[in-house]
Amino acid sequence: MKKWELDSSTVLKWGIPAAALLLISAVFLPPALVVFFQEILYFSEHHWAFIPYPSAFQLMAAAMAWAALCIISLFVTMLIAEGKKRTYRGTAVHAGLGLLSLPLLALSLGHYAYIDDEGVHTNAMWSFSEETMAWEDVQHVERLTSGESVTVNEYAFADENRTFIIPYNANDFPTTRAMTRMEEEHGLEAESPS
Repeated sequence: MKKWELDSSTVLKWGIPAAALLLISAVFLPPALVVFFQEILYFSEHHWAFIPYPSAFQLMAAAMAWAALCIISLFVTMLIAEGKKRTYRGTAVHAGLGLLSLPLLALSLGHYAYIDDEGVHTNAMWSFSEETMAWEDVQHVERLTSGESVTVNEYAFADENRTFIIPYNANDFPTTRAMTRMEEEHGLEAESPS
């Protein structure tokens, strides 16, 4: 039986189209993929709102682009080695570097916030553990805008020691409803920026 060997023609045939697909997908798919997989992994009927962070989309896009660049780099270095009539020995290095995209994908799926009966919960970008701020601990809620804009794009929840900042989109009904419910059930009225 013939031993399978990876050469530049195989990478050209399978790897380069995969890399191109990953690069194109990195532009369009991360929001849909993050929301889809977070729904599968973390859905609970007890959540008032489940909110993915925009930085989770960016991290997933970076992971996809990184994997694509590793494939392209593999192809280029193979061509250089073949041009010099040398045996190529860098496949394991490229595979290892490409596999670094997997933890980035996992971290992107684990970056979220949600609001429920207990309070506000967040999972930071570089963490696999949730932090909770119970409703009775919340001392201050503020709507945040960026620059001179009057559009609210984040809410800040603060207690004595911490501040949780969660994304806000007025077109996302569950999040809008959660903010109204917070005011109605817990008497926490969000202050507008001055």
